[in-house]
Amino acid sequence: MKAIRLTSLIITLIILMLLSVSCGNGAGGSTNGGGNSSDGTNGTGGSETPDAEADGIIREDSEIFILVGEGMDREIANGIYSSVAALTEKLPEFISDASEKHTQEIILGNSERELSKSAYRKLDRLRGEESKVGYVIYTDGSSIAVAFDEDSDNIPMNEACDKLLSLIAAGGVEAKKKGAVASEFYDVIEYLQEREDIKTAVKWTDLELTAGTEMTEAFKSLYSLYKKSLVLWFADLYDPDIGGFYYSNSARNTMGFLPDVDSTWAALGFITATGMADFADKPNPEGGVDEGSYADVIPESMQKQIVAWIKGSSEPQRLLLSSSMGQGADRRISEPPRP
Repeated sequence: MKAIRLTSLIITLIILMLLSVSCGNGAGGSTNGGGNSSDGTNGTGGSETPDAEADGIIREDSEIFILVGEGMDREIANGIYSSVAALTEKLPEFISDASEKHTQEIILGNSERELSKSAYRKLDRLRGEESKVGYVIYTDGSSIAVAFDEDSDNIPMNEACDKLLSLIAAGGVEAKKKGAVASEFYDVIEYLQEREDIKTAVKWTDLELTAGTEMTEAFKSLYSLYKKSLVLWFADLYDPDIGGFYYSNSARNTMGFLPDVDSTWAALGFITATGMADFADKPNPEGGVDEGSYADVIPESMQKQIVAWIKGSSEPQRLLLSSSMGQGADRRISEPPRP
């Protein structure tokens, strides 16, 4: 169990570091990451099934219905609604599983509709490696179902919606065609790494134009220190059986030393201070931006575990025993990082 929790934390932290340079993907743009298509081809650039023929299911001469299933982000679904309306010059109608079945349905996410179930079965068959995530766009010749794997960054959902809109813009999905008309699968870490590499290259170019080549090369040498090994070291400071961070790897490996609150405070602050949570920045009503923090990115179960451990360690006077600093060394808690 401990190994599973540590693996989960490591994957989360790797993703956060990759996202510290770039922001999350939206339904407005498509970037192909390392993946494979339904024909089994592989490549770091990803590959897809060919676009369907034009002139088909989504037509201007009949009603269009959008069913928002489980796992589908409502804000993205609203974006699909607006895009479909703009592309077809016809306002779609939102429906639910309880609604009667229509022709020209666009089913987004997991639904009780048979077409959706078929799409998700196809998704499972095409996925191949369990480490991959992806999407399938499926049709019965009269409606379209979009099936996708759910992940914390909504990569398959966003990419599936981008592809759906590109199909509609090209004329729709060929009428009477049945089966998968598009699919793509990704290794999440490779996908995010490719996006980061592209955006990082742009930032280095901008910096060189501003500060010159010599200064840019100096920063590049410093930037090279932040590699996967740093993430592994940081993740290994956390004890998933206790719920806190150690002061150091040597403390973790020495009998009698335990995680302490100040080190846990510093570790959580490290996630925020290094920019790992920057992609979680949110606009506020005053027109500014509320910066993302560790509370936006670490799993809720981990947050609850840390809180339970700290509460169980507290003395009435809020003095804490820090065994990693030596027996009897109690330290007062300073103000915790902003949640």
